[in-house]
Amino acid sequence: MKCPNHLCQHGIEGSPADCPRCGIPLPGAVLGDRFSLERISHVTPFSVVFAAFDRERTAESQVRVYIPRFGRSAAGLKSEIKALKEMHFEQLPRIYNFGWDADFPWVAEEKIAGNTMVGRLVGRDRPFAEPELIGVMLEAARILEKLHTLHIFHRDIRPETLYNRDSDNRLMLGTP
Repeated sequence: MKCPNHLCQHGIEGSPADCPRCGIPLPGAVLGDRFSLERISHVTPFSVVFAAFDRERTAESQVRVYIPRFGRSAAGLKSEIKALKEMHFEQLPRIYNFGWDADFPWVAEEKIAGNTMVGRLVGRDRPFAEPELIGVMLEAARILEKLHTLHIFHRDIRPETLYNRDSDNRLMLGTP
């Protein structure tokens, strides 16, 4: 296995809790004495996202570990995550906790059950109709407007971070 931190990519043998070179947590690690990292869900330019188990809630969650070079300042990130945790906006995943593991800030959040915009395109025999696409973009703009009023700026908006929630088909935006 290679380190999921694209700035490191160190070859990893065995099952260490952290990469021996850069220190990023790996599957098997437990963050905040609560969140067991089970597997890597996906990697973004800014973070590594893990499927995780929340020992306190005894439920699935996901943990996003930020890569510091491409993330925000520690103080800025802490301020944004605290604001998101306190507000609980229904079109963003609920924030359960956040902290630091070595030099890597992390946030534990609700796992969104649903398809990304990319997932919605897979298997379709045609692209989105223009009115449907405009509706998605307007709804995304409303979510961003809400974030911007809190001085939170999402830095990774793309089809992979926009979801349709299974329970009600509402548009959700992955954590910034």
